[in-house]
Amino acid sequence: MRDFWRVVRRVQSRIEDALAWVAGAIMLLMMLVVTLDVLLRNLINRPFPNTFEVSELSMVGVVFLGIAVTQRLKGHVAIEMATNWLPERARRLLDAAGCLVGLALVLTVTWRAALLAWEAYVIGDYMGAVVRLPVWPSRSLVVLGAAVLAVRLLLDATEHVASAVGRVPAPVERRAEAASTGTLQEGRP
Repeated sequence: MRDFWRVVRRVQSRIEDALAWVAGAIMLLMMLVVTLDVLLRNLINRPFPNTFEVSELSMVGVVFLGIAVTQRLKGHVAIEMATNWLPERARRLLDAAGCLVGLALVLTVTWRAALLAWEAYVIGDYMGAVVRLPVWPSRSLVVLGAAVLAVRLLLDATEHVASAVGRVPAPVERRAEAASTGTLQEGRP
């Protein structure tokens, strides 16, 4: 059973890493479009069409495709001042509860975003006056990113519970420390 969870965590990490690379590529393209818009506007007084809309739709992908890897690396804001006085086991169980609450919220976001993405696809929703940009791909990135985050939260919750009952050491903090020092190795906490 341990091998199964190890494989699941490794596959999940690879999916998160791939989505983070896609988010980076989207950000690069967004920067190029904005730069092109500024150059065209200042040099020949003809701005690039739909720059604002392209940036708006792209930003969704940048945020949601990178959110799961940020959770894995413990990059989200955490306030530990109120829990530092708790025993280690209680902290782990509280962390697991937090992950499960987050999971419930993220699953709700995933479901609603999926409905909105499907509706945008069916009715042909678009943005932009000069060039019509479909909205459904951007909304689909919300669904993808939120679904991958949901799996990450479930994995983190199981790790916290396993750590609280003494089944495994606490890999979550070791991952964060290794990531911050640049010593994170794939497949190893």
